[in-house]
Amino acid sequence: MFFLGMTNAYILRSNISVAIVAMIRTPEDDGNGTDVSTSICGEYSFGSVDANKTTNQGEFDWDETQKGRILSAFFYGYIFMQVPGGWLETRFGGKKVYGISMLIGAILTLLTPVAARVDFWFLFFVRFFMGFFQGVIFPAHHGMWGKWAPPLERSKLLSITCTGTNVGTVIAMALSGYIIDMAGWPWVFYITGIVALVWFVAWMLLVHDSPAEHPRISEEEREYIQSSIGTNTQEDIPVPWLEFAKSKVVWCLLVGHFCNNWGGYTMLTNLPNYIDAILGFN
Repeated sequence: MFFLGMTNAYILRSNISVAIVAMIRTPEDDGNGTDVSTSICGEYSFGSVDANKTTNQGEFDWDETQKGRILSAFFYGYIFMQVPGGWLETRFGGKKVYGISMLIGAILTLLTPVAARVDFWFLFFVRFFMGFFQGVIFPAHHGMWGKWAPPLERSKLLSITCTGTNVGTVIAMALSGYIIDMAGWPWVFYITGIVALVWFVAWMLLVHDSPAEHPRISEEEREYIQSSIGTNTQEDIPVPWLEFAKSKVVWCLLVGHFCNNWGGYTMLTNLPNYIDAILGFN
């Protein structure tokens, strides 16, 4: 369920990267017979040139600045809940925190076509709050595995579930264009939102916060997990922030993770637009 949850989470955050190409009206002919969408690359453009058609008959006349704001709105909200997400998981349990985050994300995804047609800033804040509520998924994910994964299996289990982020991105990138071609850009959000709602129902029915609360696992498995992890006494241990700040390992991890996310999310949000506007692919 965690693997499918991560897959759905990244489908919800990635689908707009492809859909926005079809949402925005981009004239192809500049009046002089020049193909605007492919002239950036000049003779190396890969798109077909036809001065009698338009690249995209989208609904919205947003410029590049507005497009950038829509694509980045998710991440403006996302940054606020990274640390609070861990506290929420501890306070209310990962099942509720992770599940409700996905539920809100699914609802906001279904609302996206309406928001886009009502007002640009309405859509911006829909994406902002989608990022805000999805900011808890990784803290809740790690917190729950802390209660479920035996130490010797933890790396493997986290690796499997986090692979869902890559699978979700691949699915969103591969299927969104096909859905747009067959049914129109709003259906990218309707279909992915409905799938996420189905996942949410299954999550709430099948998942529990800890082995002690799960009614369907065997006593042998429960005892194995609990004895491997040990008892959490919830001691109020002060966080050594100064030692963290002076640790070279922490800084190496921080810089490496920043660079990975910078490159990965830049590609995730801008690649479809680059392929359309610069390479000239339909």
